[in-house]
Amino acid sequence: MRGAIAKPFDAELEAVNCHHNYVTRENHFGQNVLVTRKGAVRAAKG
Repeated sequence: MRGAIAKPFDAELEAVNCHHNYVTRENHFGQNVLVTRKGAVRAAKG
């Protein structure tokens, strides 16, 4: 990235901590399955 961005920056700090893509265990139609959610943020109650 340093070659593409002219302004100096520090790349050792994490700027964003959001699980935008994830896998979760869910039950659908009576079957336990692994669901991949891409480009999504979990919106479950709680």
